Amino acid sequence: MKTLKIFVVIMIVVALLIVPSTAFASYAYDYARDDFNWGLFCLDQADECWSMLGLTYTSYYGPGFQSGSFKLNCSSGNGVYADTHGSPDSIADDAGYSITRWDVSSYRNGDWKRLIFLDACDTADNSNWASAWGISNGDGSLHTYLGWVGYSYDNYHYAFFTDWFYQKVQDHYSIKYSIERASAETGVTNYRYYGNPNWYF
Repeated sequence: MKTLKIFVVIMIVVALLIVPSTAFASYAYDYARDDFNWGLFCLDQADECWSMLGLTYTSYYGPGFQSGSFKLNCSSGNGVYADTHGSPDSIADDAGYSITRWDVSSYRNGDWKRLIFLDACDTADNSNWASAWGISNGDGSLHTYLGWVGYSYDNYHYAFFTDWFYQKVQDHYSIKYSIERASAETGVTNYRYYGNPNWYF
């Protein structure tokens, strides 16, 4: 009987060691797939963060961006996340639907948002996009615009920058700390922010 108990304990320990390892391997394998959708992964991280904070927001990727709701929602909510193609003057999806910074300036109708992250190439090459959202350095307000200088890539490093960033924001760290921690963890350094990052939700 004692031998049976020892055998059962050993089997439980072995099972506990095997299950997490197998689960992690499967999880990692999903990331390694050629067809893994990094854009939707990033969108999920942003959505979870905003939801856990209990704040109103808008986020966009694919069909949600095409629908035109971007313009309609420019004047509501606490923040925006968009995973798209970008330039210093416009963002667009694969089908060519685009929004310009002039559209944003017009449609936001003076609305004030806390956090804007345009996860797209060239969206922080200069201050144009930040200005379109009414955000500038030294404006005295607690709000932040975040974008990329030059290219951002659809890969593990950039996706996990977004993941780390929103995880830290969700955990009530400052925007500045969240950005710097995301950069340190992923090695991605070509971000730029405007406004004041020294605040937290």
